[in-house]
Amino acid sequence: MKKILVSIVLVFCLSAVTSCFTADTTAVVEAKEKKKKKIAYEMTWKSFKKKWKKEAKSYELDNISKIKNYEVRKTNSGPAKYGIIKEDLYVGLNTNTDAGGDFGAVSVSGRITPDIKNSDKNVMNACALLIMMADPTISFEKRKKIAFDKLKLDKRYDAPITFEYSYKGVKYTAEHKIHSNGIGTMFVTVKEE
Repeated sequence: MKKILVSIVLVFCLSAVTSCFTADTTAVVEAKEKKKKKIAYEMTWKSFKKKWKKEAKSYELDNISKIKNYEVRKTNSGPAKYGIIKEDLYVGLNTNTDAGGDFGAVSVSGRITPDIKNSDKNVMNACALLIMMADPTISFEKRKKIAFDKLKLDKRYDAPITFEYSYKGVKYTAEHKIHSNGIGTMFVTVKEE
């Protein structure tokens, strides 16, 4: 009888100990997963540039993989950092990390001109890359649909047009502009709603 009681007590003790370790292990794994998946505007400037380079190389976009520091501007919502990707192709980041958690936005803007070889392709690729890395918690297919179906990044327009799309607390905006001299600009913003 004592052996049976001891066995029952041991089983309950082991199950309690196992459940404690299982819960803690799960919490640690979940915390690590949450830490890895940051939305673009939740990053610091340094980590954003590092992720940009890694993502660009993963899509074989080596020619737009490096961001050179350009300037830091003080804004009402915190410091905004700007970098140059290529001639007439820029990225700006106003992170909620730097601004005390109140606001976050990241944008890519570029000029499409016949004077710069592949400027249209480089601008479209940089804007699409921003969408692809903006929110890693959503699927690749969904990010692709946002970039090309919702924001129409692969299209050219003869008149100014803006596309907006919101998904999971993130607002995506693409502005396509054509100027009278045939030079166009594309501006894509990802911001916290």
